[in-house]
Amino acid sequence: MRVLAVVWSVVCAAASAQTLQPGPQGAQFFGRAESGVLKCQVQPLRPVLDFSLRFHAGYTVLAPMNQYNGPGHRWRVGLRIQAASAAEPVYFVDRLRLPDVAPPKR
Repeated sequence: MRVLAVVWSVVCAAASAQTLQPGPQGAQFFGRAESGVLKCQVQPLRPVLDFSLRFHAGYTVLAPMNQYNGPGHRWRVGLRIQAASAAEPVYFVDRLRLPDVAPPKR
């Protein structure tokens, strides 16, 4: 449960720091095959209407932190959004510094 709380706080803290990428740079991000497969689950959050009459939607990423033992790990997260009527997608990229994780004691 503690691992989920850490991941949730990291994702929430960085959710507002996404930057819009131009089309060619964003497409390059999704064309890369980097260091391997990440064990994770991505769950969309349903749109909710707030008191300012604005909709908020998003996603939650759940990843076991035992994949990142030691200091200095970072994530580079990309999001591609394309409306059904739009010809070109819009790309957002974010960089996250992960907390230092001590190796498990066995």
